[in-house]
Amino acid sequence: MELFSDLRLTSDRGESVRCRLADNFLSRLIGLVGQQAPPKGKGILIRPCKSIHMFFMRFAIDAVFLDRNFYIVKLIRNLKPGKIIYPVPDAWQVLEVASGSLPASFTEGMRLTVNAI
Repeated sequence: MELFSDLRLTSDRGESVRCRLADNFLSRLIGLVGQQAPPKGKGILIRPCKSIHMFFMRFAIDAVFLDRNFYIVKLIRNLKPGKIIYPVPDAWQVLEVASGSLPASFTEGMRLTVNAI
C-alpha cells in the first residue's frame, strides 16, 4: 500500500515533506502505529488533531502541530515511543515524520505552503 501520495508541505526555503492525509476515523486512529519509519521527506498529516500519543510506535518522530492555515504552532523533534503530547492550543492538525527527517527550515510561526500531488 502506498502511504505517501496526497500532499506536499513546503517551507519558504523550498524544503518540503510529502505526506498522506489521514482525515477519517480509521486513518487517524492508525496513523503510523505499528509501521516502519517512513523514508526521509515523507510522513502523515492527521486532521483534526490537537494531541498525539506514541503508544505502540516502533520509532521516534518529529511532530509539527499546525493551525487551519498551516502555520506551525508547535514543533517537537525526536518524540520517543510511549510519550503523550496533550492538546496544543490553536493546533488543528499534526504532521508526523520519522525523527531527524524534518527539514531544518521548518520552525514555529512559519506558514507552510500546501500542494496536492
